[in-house]
Amino acid sequence: MELREGMSKDDTVHKRNESLHVLGEKLKVLRPQ
Repeated sequence: MELREGMSKDDTVHKRNESLHVLGEKLKVLRPQ
């Protein structure tokens, strides 16, 4: 993932973590325990 100008590294990490969290939620819905 590239860093856009004016975007801090923390923002990028936060967005990536958010995406992973969303993917995890989707997996939970698809494969309930």
